[in-house]
Amino acid sequence: MNGISLYSTDIKLANGIKLRKEYFGGLVFDTRNGNILELDKEAFAVLYVLKHRFISLKNLKDILLEFGLITKTDDQLDILLQTFVKQGIIEFSNETRADFLASPQNGSSYQEINDTISYLKKTQKYQWLSAPETVHWPITYRCNKSCPDCYTRRFRHDKPEMSTKEAKIFIDKIAGWGVFQLAIGGGEPFLRKDLPEIIKCAAGSYLTVHITTGKKNIKSEEIKPIAAYIKNLQIGFHPREFQEDKILMWDKNIRNTIDILNHFSVSFGANLFLSKPAIQDLNNIINRLVALGFSRIILLRYKPPADVRQWNREKPTREQLLLLNKKIINIKKRHPEINLRIDCALSFIQPHLPEELSRQLGQKGCVAASRILSVAPDGSVYPCSQLIHPQNNAGNLLNSDPVELWNNSGILRKYRSFRSKKSFLNSWCGVCIKKETCGGCRIFSPDLLGGEKNCPEPQLPPLNRIGKRGRLLDVKRYLNEVYGITAKEYMERYDVGSKTAIKELDSITGMSNKSIHSLYSCSKEDTIRDIQESIGFTSNGVPYASYEEIKEWITVDEDNDYYV
Repeated sequence: MNGISLYSTDIKLANGIKLRKEYFGGLVFDTRNGNILELDKEAFAVLYVLKHRFISLKNLKDILLEFGLITKTDDQLDILLQTFVKQGIIEFSNETRADFLASPQNGSSYQEINDTISYLKKTQKYQWLSAPETVHWPITYRCNKSCPDCYTRRFRHDKPEMSTKEAKIFIDKIAGWGVFQLAIGGGEPFLRKDLPEIIKCAAGSYLTVHITTGKKNIKSEEIKPIAAYIKNLQIGFHPREFQEDKILMWDKNIRNTIDILNHFSVSFGANLFLSKPAIQDLNNIINRLVALGFSRIILLRYKPPADVRQWNREKPTREQLLLLNKKIINIKKRHPEINLRIDCALSFIQPHLPEELSRQLGQKGCVAASRILSVAPDGSVYPCSQLIHPQNNAGNLLNSDPVELWNNSGILRKYRSFRSKKSFLNSWCGVCIKKETCGGCRIFSPDLLGGEKNCPEPQLPPLNRIGKRGRLLDVKRYLNEVYGITAKEYMERYDVGSKTAIKELDSITGMSNKSIHSLYSCSKEDTIRDIQESIGFTSNGVPYASYEEIKEWITVDEDNDYYV
């Protein structure tokens, strides 16, 4: 470590590092780059002590021994601390003890350390995060554009927006809850005149604030009041904007905007929706964005818009999705200077990435109601920004305790545990070996909970280890290609015994057509009944939502891949 020993100086938690205790240990959030690290209980306890004590390595070990948590050898602890130094999580301290104690983020309370370590020693009641890492907040649904691909147009939004006072109450709640990041979008967020006041309040509550906008002509007077309080500003692009006649309309504006952002030292990036035309012209679009000065580009999966005809025109083909990762790799080779990222709905495009590496890169698949939460302009809570249908309204943060809502909402718990649902387990997503770091996107699932139907290439175990559900799915696909299958062929194909083969074949051939269909896909009628059951019934057995009402909520096109 550059010849510096951890024994030769005091060490401390680096500036910009936030800690949050969890059932498995804790989360480390680096506000400087947005990285979030999961630590076991002992490693988290080490950092928590460093947060609260101006300390040497010897004293650190004494405290850990005093609280009875440390089990690592001296060498193991040294390696752990050296790793933290390399990651920039801890650093050698040049402060005086008085400087350290004067910081509002530090303290010297043994009681607080003791309370945290007591927490870590106990098995926690809830085996999920104590709060979302990020809250997505479309601060308004108002917009001065009429983009046909806008997800908010799927439903009517006629509820009032939070007032400035209510917005500050909301910010206080999520900051006190332990949320790390607040992602503000819309609609168009710059239509809120109180946006600077709200952003300043959020930053003052130690939330890392991000803004997403569709504006290409941001003015200096709009950026100046918020420049010091936001971490990033993302500008959304649609591929049609890169048609030559359209470029002429926004090129000058976006160049002026970038000059303004650079002048105020605001980090900025681009969001690009990967529709069929976008993937076809991805190389040229990325080249154009890089030439404009964008060094951070987030590729967003194209989600179903309000118009099914628009979806059928713009949705990527299976072949495009299969080749997308190769395109991205080639782009990164040509532009190693850019930070090119994908959203969680595209986790499947890197199928051969080892699971451990996927986790290190922050790929956790669908994290609806698990690591993210979406809050509508009026304070209504939804599992994610795409699941804003009224049936997914989990409550309102303005009049609810966030911890109570997070832990006890049936809707949030349902989406948080979607990988355990029958419709997921009985799908290719449930069999796929990447289900923990992917799992598909709920918006592409017929019942919004199960496996998605648009994954181009599930990563499956060998047929002799695919399991019963996998065998049922595979034999259905196999029977679409051949006339039939005998018990002997079944035994050889899946390496199972005769009893298993006969029993499983009997279960398939003995089912009604409707039962067989429900194992492999969901018709519109099945989807409606599943949703009806999830909503529930009165004590007299009357459904809370009628068949006709639910039928109006969902639309399925002829290819059965449009769900809103």
